[in-house]
Amino acid sequence: MLGFDKEAGWIWLTGKTPRRNCHGEFRKLFTLSGRLLSGEVAVYADSVYRLSVNGKWIGDGPSRSYPEHPVYDRYDVLAALKPGENEIRCLVTSYGESTFQYDFNPDSPSQGGLLLTFQGEGEDGEISFSTGKDWQGRIAPGFRSAVPRISCQMGFEEQYDAREEELNIPWHPVRVVCAAERGPWEDLSPRSVAHFTSDKQNLPRLLRSREVMAPGHIYNIEIKRALMPDDGTSNMISYKALLMGEFWSETEGPASLAPAYSFPGPWFLNGGLVEYTGKKACHVELQKGLNRLVIPLVADRHEGDVTISLDGAEIRESPLWALFDFRDMPGNLPEAAQAMSRDGAKPWNDRIVPVDLKDFTSERDIWNRVFGQRVLREQADVEELEDGGIKVNASGEDVELLFDYGREVLGYTQFRVTAPEGVRLDFYYGEALWKEEIQPTWRNRISLGYTCREGGQTYFSRQRRGFRYLSVTIRRGRGGDVLLYPPEVLLSTYPVENRGEFSSSDPLLNRIWETARYTMRLCMEDVFTDCPAYEQTYWVGDGRIEGAVSAVLFGAWDIFRRSLVLPAESYSRNPLLRSQVPGGWDNVIPAWSLIWIQMIENYYHYTGDRDTVSSQYSVARDVLENYLNLCDNPYGLLKVSAWNFFDWAPIDYNHAIVAYNSLFLYEALRVGIALAELEDDASRAGRWAAKREKLGESFREHFWSGERELFCDSIHENGSRSGSFSQQVNTLALLYGIAGEGQKASLEKILLAPPEGVVRFGTPFALFFLLEALASSGHMEEALAVIREKWGGMLEGGDATFWESFPGFEPEYPTRSYCHGWSSSPAYFLSTYILGIRPMAPGYESVRIAPLPAGGLNRIAGSVPTPRGNISVNLVRDEERFSLRIEKPAGMGGVAVLPEGFKQDFFSGNEYPLRPSETLIFIEGALL
Repeated sequence: MLGFDKEAGWIWLTGKTPRRNCHGEFRKLFTLSGRLLSGEVAVYADSVYRLSVNGKWIGDGPSRSYPEHPVYDRYDVLAALKPGENEIRCLVTSYGESTFQYDFNPDSPSQGGLLLTFQGEGEDGEISFSTGKDWQGRIAPGFRSAVPRISCQMGFEEQYDAREEELNIPWHPVRVVCAAERGPWEDLSPRSVAHFTSDKQNLPRLLRSREVMAPGHIYNIEIKRALMPDDGTSNMISYKALLMGEFWSETEGPASLAPAYSFPGPWFLNGGLVEYTGKKACHVELQKGLNRLVIPLVADRHEGDVTISLDGAEIRESPLWALFDFRDMPGNLPEAAQAMSRDGAKPWNDRIVPVDLKDFTSERDIWNRVFGQRVLREQADVEELEDGGIKVNASGEDVELLFDYGREVLGYTQFRVTAPEGVRLDFYYGEALWKEEIQPTWRNRISLGYTCREGGQTYFSRQRRGFRYLSVTIRRGRGGDVLLYPPEVLLSTYPVENRGEFSSSDPLLNRIWETARYTMRLCMEDVFTDCPAYEQTYWVGDGRIEGAVSAVLFGAWDIFRRSLVLPAESYSRNPLLRSQVPGGWDNVIPAWSLIWIQMIENYYHYTGDRDTVSSQYSVARDVLENYLNLCDNPYGLLKVSAWNFFDWAPIDYNHAIVAYNSLFLYEALRVGIALAELEDDASRAGRWAAKREKLGESFREHFWSGERELFCDSIHENGSRSGSFSQQVNTLALLYGIAGEGQKASLEKILLAPPEGVVRFGTPFALFFLLEALASSGHMEEALAVIREKWGGMLEGGDATFWESFPGFEPEYPTRSYCHGWSSSPAYFLSTYILGIRPMAPGYESVRIAPLPAGGLNRIAGSVPTPRGNISVNLVRDEERFSLRIEKPAGMGGVAVLPEGFKQDFFSGNEYPLRPSETLIFIEGALL
């Protein structure tokens, strides 16, 4: 296995470089004589890299990991090599701060690092080399560093100036930071998950073209960097400050103010209140002469920037911005803000924080430039050519082209354009249209800026983006025709193999299953992610659902394993495990940590991989012990100050004692007992069993309301029982078996018909547990009704992916994210309960096949992958007869179970034993 040789060293640039979002380019020239028989590269970089050999793109990386456990990539590069001179080139971007996919190490001896080893074998013998002093480096031409962050979850907005390609920027010797096994990047291990696809998608359809104009003034002030310049985390920050901008208007009159990404109001202009929603532009009245805009910065948030576009007024000069730190000052900040906007800042001059506008403002805020632009004419002067190109004639105005790719994609954008020098292309991506405009993705700049050199050129974007719609605004500058070819997309996801299948006599269920499969694919990268557009983050709780779904759809055991193992690596950072990994937000969602323990059992259930399960036991054991310590209180319940989240719904959960936290601990203890027994830790298993029984007793005592005959949501800090009752809590109580015998009948009503005043499920994520409770208790008819109503409703608008939340959560739009992995669960239930294929022993050593033609189905067919091979089922019935065909791998035993009302003549009862020697089974019979 190719790794890094002893001569390898971590390298980085010499000289002064940007502290954040630094783009370094590194290369090695080498000569090959004779025919080469093999060529491989091992590579890792901090933070992200793009590797090419002789100008051919090899791959991007690395796989997400923690800096103390870096995961490197290996590539076969033989096809890119040639006799004579060769070049390996690596473009490395060092973020210099954390994201939700990358945990920045502030103790790193350099801003970034690159480690690479090449090894080849040819007719003349072996050749190998590694990164070291003989490499060259430079600041990468074209890439801008001083750009806004895409979001707190992701890195920086991509902006590229192709004119710099012609500057012939020189290469310099590199600095060797340390040896391969030294420094902050220890415990290197090879990537365990397959590399992403690069599947070319169909070209988009041009929906419209129109003439537009960008706002006259755009400002981006990064507050976090000013107030906390050394904070490289993604943690939530408590802000208390004022931002004042002074600008001069030649006239009195209206202006448009688009305060996207900014802090919540109130804002003040010249002593008056500015009314705005935070998502749309608002109209303000400027006075002739000096105008003062004051923005109170009072919020707890990850983001630390204020982004404004101002348009429609004759502003003579850019504003003078000043930032005032009020963190240690009591009192009402909005009152001070209103006074400052009217009378000036003199009383607070001692609180000014120095702000270098060249560093903290950016006129290159692509997203805001597009978001704030206004339409001049609904039809632009463009021609669609026979070869697919779009010619934009030189009318002098900016032209926006809107493309539709037919369904959401996740991948790289590449395009061809012929243009005069200096033409700028502003790309703005979105998942959906709302009122004929791209719906903005909440606090997320899905955008790209490209400045053209003279003539024909191509560009291959560095960032993978999730989107369906793409707006390209062509800003001509000095004029001239522009020829743009519709941007292509290389679909870049985990390379799924569609091993699972499902079809039935219900076209709606078939479409729901197919949509769930595509949704799941777009949320599979090197780990399971929540969504391809909004975050691209691995939220640990989501992994429990996505692991089960991917198991029945794809049998992708490597990504399932990686998604199981990675959360445990956060234990060194937080003894309760972080909620999203490997990001830089030290956040705990107790439900997510405890659901991770469920995921261990789930993984073992499908794979039978005892070694991996054993490797996770010590962390699972310690996490459970830490949560049990938090039950040491007079109530005997889990009491924890954390983000006690489970569902986007008005559950009463902003308290230390929340009902569903104790329920998830109760279930995690059941799993923990099984794991302890598997690991021969009998004494701990016995102690946990006693703790679990006591927790159940405490739960029934403190949360049960005899009056409502339901469990309440929480216990308040004064000891009072919450007056809020939810479907979520009571469904989990029934699902996990904590309810007493006299309570179960009342709880079943919650599943089937929740009474008025009971909080209902708000997201497809939480609804998974309702579907599990219904299916496992024999209410599959009702589960199908929920699937048809909720998921079928999401398909009514023509979407090809499932959403993060149901309509109603977002006040202005149908949902926030239109593709979300936790929404793919119908595929799991249709394959597991309707097709009826489930393992009876870990890794499908034996199987239970119990097809269920519920909901009026008269035909069910499909397959489920297992580590031993696929299992397929085909059930057909009419009014009197049925036939069932089962195909399974040789050596797999188990049982086939006929649905109620089905009868055959060859075996008694409804169960047919599946012999390991059988691979094809036919069962025929009559309906009672």
